[in-house]
Amino acid sequence: MARRTASGRRDGYALAALLAGLAVMGILTSAALPVWRQAAQRERELELVFRGEQYVRAIDLYQRVYAGAYPPDVDTLVEQRFLRRRYRDPMVADGEFRIVYQAEASEAFGAAVGDRTPAAGLRGGVIGVVSRSEQDAIRIYNGRTKYSEWAFLHMSSTPAGQSPGSSFESAPQPGQAAAPPLFGPAPLPGVRRPR
Repeated sequence: MARRTASGRRDGYALAALLAGLAVMGILTSAALPVWRQAAQRERELELVFRGEQYVRAIDLYQRVYAGAYPPDVDTLVEQRFLRRRYRDPMVADGEFRIVYQAEASEAFGAAVGDRTPAAGLRGGVIGVVSRSEQDAIRIYNGRTKYSEWAFLHMSSTPAGQSPGSSFESAPQPGQAAAPPLFGPAPLPGVRRPR
């Protein structure tokens, strides 16, 4: 018969304490996992909004240079440095945004692109991007609850009767302050620029 020693009993208690500690850690981890997943999804939502708005901003900059024209494709925005890079959709595995062209904007998203809608059979220029994910969103963005409905579209903001690109040069209405110039520093208050 083998004799039990005091150190053998202590090893048994240590093993039992280790197993109990692992069980408690497993329970805490399983409780924290849904919270961690939701926090990660919220971070991806914020990134989706940021990246979508970068596309809209790039299209706006393109229109300022090319008198209200929409870019033919995203690669043009990247090559001409209106967009830093071709951003990926953070909500899907393959990471590709769905590009929205003028022709499909009014049909799919109810977006008005003004009198620059292309003729039948043509797709027109790029006006924005949409996520390909059909997943339900945690937050609501522009009244939409699915990522595939979060449309980041450039809408024409040219007032009626004014050609695109001329809104920057318009004279102020009575009671309005003059808009700062598009390029160069803004004039100091009370200082007139030479003409």
